[in-house]
Amino acid sequence: MATTAPLMPKATAVWLLDNTALTFDQIAEFCKLHPLEVKAIADGESALTIKGLDPVLTGPSGIDISGHPAGGLA
Repeated sequence: MATTAPLMPKATAVWLLDNTALTFDQIAEFCKLHPLEVKAIADGESALTIKGLDPVLTGPSGIDISGHPAGGLA
């Protein structure tokens, strides 16, 4: 199943870098960014003024979580 990128991919990447233990590749795949762009964000070379945005609080991203044990409940 094809997924869509989050509404604000760089802000989402900033939040994921600050609040999870996901790899650069995992964040890049989720946010539809290049892994080197995610690394640049982590190194402080990019997105310096972008505030992190929690992908759960910002609404649906097009990813089907219906099979997840939590059933998509917030």
